[in-house]
Amino acid sequence: MACVLLGVLYGRWRASEDIGFDFVSHHAGTELWAGDLLPALDGWLLRGLSWDSALGDIIRRFVLEQHQLVLFQKGRLDAAWLHCSENRYFKDQDYEPDFRTSRHRSAVGILTDLRLLSVDRAERLHITADGRTVLRRILEADG
Repeated sequence: MACVLLGVLYGRWRASEDIGFDFVSHHAGTELWAGDLLPALDGWLLRGLSWDSALGDIIRRFVLEQHQLVLFQKGRLDAAWLHCSENRYFKDQDYEPDFRTSRHRSAVGILTDLRLLSVDRAERLHITADGRTVLRRILEADG
């Protein structure tokens, strides 16, 4: 399922000129985001590619290296769930993510209160005229 989702994301966003995608690319900095991952999927288009080759680099770069980076940034080396020794990876402990409530509803509520978004009866989001003005100013300032 994860590989299928990556394929869908790749098909939609790899060569995107979407203004939102462009905005994130200029502001993501060193944070992990889709623009880092999607070019790594270019190799999936090669004939005869094995699953090990297709997924190995992605797992190394975007799971294992990211795991190490977060451990060091947070100073929580005791929270490691895997480690590498002599080019082999070993599981230190099971990883069980904590459930955290989505911040989406809160963010929508704030943007609605500011009259930047509106929500219709079908709970679809719409950018208001004020929201478009703010978005345009942000994009022009970034430009």
